[in-house]
Amino acid sequence: MTAVFARPFRLIQRNGEPLDGAVFPNGRAVVMDDPDWGICSGARTLDLLLAHSYHGAHIEWPTDVPAEHCGHPKPPFSEHTPPTECVLRPHHQGSHADEHGTRWWQTVPEGEQPPTTNEARRGDHTMTSCPSCRTEPKESGLYLCRTCWYGLTTEARKRLRRRDGQAVARLRSLHTQLGQRVPLADIRVMPDA
Repeated sequence: MTAVFARPFRLIQRNGEPLDGAVFPNGRAVVMDDPDWGICSGARTLDLLLAHSYHGAHIEWPTDVPAEHCGHPKPPFSEHTPPTECVLRPHHQGSHADEHGTRWWQTVPEGEQPPTTNEARRGDHTMTSCPSCRTEPKESGLYLCRTCWYGLTTEARKRLRRRDGQAVARLRSLHTQLGQRVPLADIRVMPDA
């Protein structure tokens, strides 16, 4: 089996501004909201990323990357089983399917154990350190650890939860003030809109 790498794309926002991104072999999608600050948005699938973060945006794929189908080979159930491949979109989640709708799961190579439920779940929540305290882990999708998040004023948390055209500017404002070591209770998230 050949190695599978992340597939690049360009997300075109409603205002026409392009953002670079990639879909990883496990189906997760990441978009660089602000390359200068390293601010990214991510989701379990590209569809979820578009639905929850970039409403009205569309995706452009590079023309030199084939976007046909998954291509995972169907295991031979007998010597008379014709060879076929999965026809679902690349990087789909769940079982594979052929052109007749027959489903199968990806098999685990001989000698390897399938991941336990806890091991599989661990990959769903990438933990990084909080940019405020730098000691507590923050879950993927959250700006700060829970302790620091609730150290912000109610108004600051309300503004940071808002998803609109100014969301990245508000997040940049938060990171700037954290870099200046402004106490959490004194952080004023701008812009107000």
